[in-house]
Amino acid sequence: MLNTGKLAGKTLYISGASRGIGLEMAKKAARDGANVVVAAKTADPHPKLPGTIFTAAKEIEGLGGNALPLVVDVRSEGAIQESVEAAVKHFGGIDIVINNASAISLTGTQETPMKTYDLMHSINTRGTYLVSKCCLPYLKESASKGRNPHILNNSPPLSMKPIWFKNHVAYTMAKYGMSMCVLGMAEEFRDTGIAVNAIWPKTAIMTAAMEMLGGGEGIGAQCRTPQIMADAAYVILTRDSRNFSGNFCVDEAILRDVGVTDFSPYLAPGATEDSLMPDFFLDEFLDHSGAGAAEAESIVARAEKPAIKKAAEAVAAAGSGDPIEAVFGQISAILNEDLVKKTNAVFSFTLSDQKTDWYLDMKNGAGSCGKGKSPVESDATLTMTSANFNKMFAGKLKPTAAFMSGRLKISGNMGKAMKLEKLMGKMSTRGYHTSSLAMLSTQGVAQLLPSRSYSDTAIYTDVKPVFDRIKTVASPAIVKKIKAVFVFDIEGEGRWHVDLKNGKGDVGFADPSIKADVTVTLNKETFLKIFNRELKAATAFMNGQMKLSGDLSKAMALESMMKATRNA
Repeated sequence: MLNTGKLAGKTLYISGASRGIGLEMAKKAARDGANVVVAAKTADPHPKLPGTIFTAAKEIEGLGGNALPLVVDVRSEGAIQESVEAAVKHFGGIDIVINNASAISLTGTQETPMKTYDLMHSINTRGTYLVSKCCLPYLKESASKGRNPHILNNSPPLSMKPIWFKNHVAYTMAKYGMSMCVLGMAEEFRDTGIAVNAIWPKTAIMTAAMEMLGGGEGIGAQCRTPQIMADAAYVILTRDSRNFSGNFCVDEAILRDVGVTDFSPYLAPGATEDSLMPDFFLDEFLDHSGAGAAEAESIVARAEKPAIKKAAEAVAAAGSGDPIEAVFGQISAILNEDLVKKTNAVFSFTLSDQKTDWYLDMKNGAGSCGKGKSPVESDATLTMTSANFNKMFAGKLKPTAAFMSGRLKISGNMGKAMKLEKLMGKMSTRGYHTSSLAMLSTQGVAQLLPSRSYSDTAIYTDVKPVFDRIKTVASPAIVKKIKAVFVFDIEGEGRWHVDLKNGKGDVGFADPSIKADVTVTLNKETFLKIFNRELKAATAFMNGQMKLSGDLSKAMALESMMKATRNA
């Protein structure tokens, strides 16, 4: 978006202007020939984040603006007051204040140290209030001279939906404190002609800090560049301060208001409009994610679109958490040393609704996964509902999007956690998803029950003859191939075992002498219908007539069993 020159000669005081969004806003104003006070803490280069107040000042001046770099800790009233006075002495006044400095920690109540709590509130809420307070006399002077003074806070629209609080209440309180300054000060200063507004991005914005948060440059494929925030801020700051105040603006919406229709120039490298990740705190995202409901209390459980939700519920109803086991069975199938080498991380998963733990070791050997606590130290722990877990591994929900929308909590190494997207990409390219995995597993079970296509033409009316038939095809060769123990829990008929893991194999009544890998639960009628080829195992599973539990990766090996029995 082209500059109009309306900020020429204006003085902007911008906190946190040494890099990222604050710097882009400063550079946008500089193109008009504005004066910019670069108020930030970074005087010396950061080991991981580029930019200092001096490098920022150089960029501003290179674009035609005037810069005054000042080391300012917004937690210090004295430092702020001194910087404001220095700015007024250097440039003759202050016309615009942009409160951009902010601290973030996306942690729950128990995981947030009070030091971190105090840091966020001191910078976000108190810092915004204090900068505005110290600049106020000069903003009033600007208003009296008709210079169109503005305060602009980088903070979100206020929403009381619990989803925006539940996973990081301390951060939300601190960020909403900035927005409450907008709400109150806009009315307080309305008669003086000082506008107070907020700006917030519709999508994630690609900054160096975002790279650190998201785990590398790949996060950019889901982001827009900071230029969209700078252009939107420019629109706000050039509007009449007496007629445009108290607004909670979203970058894309404010630009659409002035006729912008093509947002592709704002895409970060590798990003598309469809890949963009919505930002926090925007209620419109709740609709985008498919909830479409006003009751935010149930947003996590109701976040899927109706068709997706229906399918997930059908699978879940079919049997005792099996989709989760199916996912890990498929993960186990694709693990290899090369993938482990590229990922180099151990993940723990906590499913909040099931109160179960799973682990995925992609750091040691050829990798491993399973139910329970990780036997080695985890790099990252991911907490979510089982429905959202299934959606992520089915390619319906990206971990970054889940994290930003509050459906995924991450503790530990954030960068390691975001590497999971690569694994999920591998699974999606192979066509894996939980409903198909469940069907493959049940087909495997059906194949354990020989369909008599080889020589047997009898119609079975009792359970025992079926297992007698299975026993006839058991052999050391099949045992070597299958390496699994199965239990059939048949209602009214007791439990039967098929051991294709030890010796020559063993089939009989009662539990096996060793732990079963897979348990199949069903009634006699269903068992016989499947064996007599009157009912498909997949249909029985999806209709809830048959349940599977245990290691479903073992159940899927039953396809080999079927091939072997056909040649018996």
